[in-house]
Amino acid sequence: MEMLKLYFLFSLQFLVKEGYLDQEGNPMGFAGLAAHLHYHEPSNLVFVSFLVRGLFHNLCQPTQKGSKCFSQDVMEKLVLVLANLFGRRYLPAKFQDTTVKFYQSKVFLEDLPEDFNAALHEYNMQVTKDFASFLQIVSKLADMKQEYQLPLSKINFTGEECEDSQLVSHLMSCKEGRVAISPFVCLSGNSDGDLLQPGTPKHVILHTIGINHSQAPLLWPERFDGQGRRMPLNAYALDFYKHGSLIGLVQDNRMNEGDAYELLKDFSLTIQSISVSLRELCENEEDNVVLAFEQLSKTFREKLNKV
Repeated sequence: MEMLKLYFLFSLQFLVKEGYLDQEGNPMGFAGLAAHLHYHEPSNLVFVSFLVRGLFHNLCQPTQKGSKCFSQDVMEKLVLVLANLFGRRYLPAKFQDTTVKFYQSKVFLEDLPEDFNAALHEYNMQVTKDFASFLQIVSKLADMKQEYQLPLSKINFTGEECEDSQLVSHLMSCKEGRVAISPFVCLSGNSDGDLLQPGTPKHVILHTIGINHSQAPLLWPERFDGQGRRMPLNAYALDFYKHGSLIGLVQDNRMNEGDAYELLKDFSLTIQSISVSLRELCENEEDNVVLAFEQLSKTFREKLNKV
C-alpha cells in the first residue's frame, strides 16, 4: 500500500509538471486529448508534448498564405509522425535483409523528422531522470534481506561472514551510485544511471519494491531483438495513405488482411479523435494544425471507406 501511494504521488507530479493538472488536481490544457488517447499511452503523452512545443505548427503550413489546403508532402510527413506514435507494429530484424521486391509499399517506416526526434529524446531524458529519482526514493522500502539472498537456494550474501576477505570487501564496496540496483546485478558494473536505458532487463532493479522501468511513460524510438539487431517499424499506415491498397499491405507488408483493416481503422479513429479534440480546444477556427488534422482525417477515412 505504501508503494502504491508513492507511485500515485509520482504520477501526480508528472501530470502537474506536464501541464495536465493544476495545483488543485483539476484537469487542464490537453488533459482531455490525452485521456481520449489513453489506450496509446505513452504515445499520447509524447504527442501532446510535440503539440505544446509547436512542432505541428511548424509542420502544418498551407500551400499558400491564406489557404486552408495542405500539400501532399505535408500530409505524408504528418502521417509519418503519427505512424511513429500510434502505428507501432514491428517487423523481424531479419526482414531487412530480404531480397524480396516490394511492389506498392515502402514497408519500413522512416524515423521521425529531426526536430520531432530531438523533442522525443528530450522528453525521454526528462522522464527518465524523474522516474530514476522516484526509484531511488522507493528503494528505501526494499526488503534488503531478500535482496541479498540468491533466488532459489536462499543463500545469504550479505558478506558479513567474509569481512576479512579482501575480494568480498572490494565487491561490497561498489554501492556508491547503486541505490536502486540489485546487489547482484551491480557486480556487473550496472549503476542507477542504467535504470531506464532501453534494453535494461527488469531484474536490474531491486525486485522487492515491485516496480520496474516498464511502468515509466517512456517511448523509445528503437527496439532491438535478442541478437541486438534493430527491429524496423512496419510502415503500413503511411503506405496505405500513399497507395490506398489493402492488398498491397498483404503482399508487401506481410500483414493479414483482416488485421490490416482493423489496424487501419484504429489509426483512422485515432486521427479523428485528435481532430475533434483539437477543434474543441482551439479558439482559433483558422488554426493550421486544426485544419491539417481535419483534412487528414477526411482523406484517410475516404481511402479506408473505398477498401
